[in-house]
Amino acid sequence: MDISLFKKSLLNYFDQNCFKSWIFLMAIFYGTLFIGTHFLTIPPWGDEFHFLETVRLFKTSFSLNTLQTYNEMNPPLSYGLFALVGACVGDQLWIYRLVTVTCGIIFYWFLLKLFIKISGRKDISLIALILVLLNPYIWGLSVFVFNDIPGLMFLAISINALLDKRFFIFCLASAAVMLCRQYNAFLPAALTLWAIITPSPTFAPVRVSC
Repeated sequence: MDISLFKKSLLNYFDQNCFKSWIFLMAIFYGTLFIGTHFLTIPPWGDEFHFLETVRLFKTSFSLNTLQTYNEMNPPLSYGLFALVGACVGDQLWIYRLVTVTCGIIFYWFLLKLFIKISGRKDISLIALILVLLNPYIWGLSVFVFNDIPGLMFLAISINALLDKRFFIFCLASAAVMLCRQYNAFLPAALTLWAIITPSPTFAPVRVSC
């Protein structure tokens, strides 16, 4: 097989079928994680133990006192998001994990859009996303009840909104980023400064379609 021809054909397919390729990539990624982690049956893992305690505290006794005294280092938005879904749908571990999965899918979609805006190429952007998904650190974050992925989701939304000059959405998403993980506060500040000192940045238009 001609490797160069295969590479060219693969890149061309990615470019012409970006959305289908992303759907397939998400199916492979999450399907592998579901099987590999025994998603539905594995008991709370790692930090899930104390995160779940906080989520259930928010669900059963949410109040100003709870916001002042809950036993976590991170801001409350992620716990509130999980607790809201738990109150509306059910207090099962797999439901909370599906919240993480949903946030992860949204994050990877906006991350792909960001890569396309920066590079102007759908094929290279999909390869960049694959490299992100190959990072073992991201695997657990994408399925278990941690507060990293909601923060990353709002972060990707905020950057895309800034590049699209949707400043109201940028402000809302930036606030959400800081309410998920406080150490993300540097990025909205850096993006705001970048927008002020950059006269008129231009990025490739994003049209991701089947």
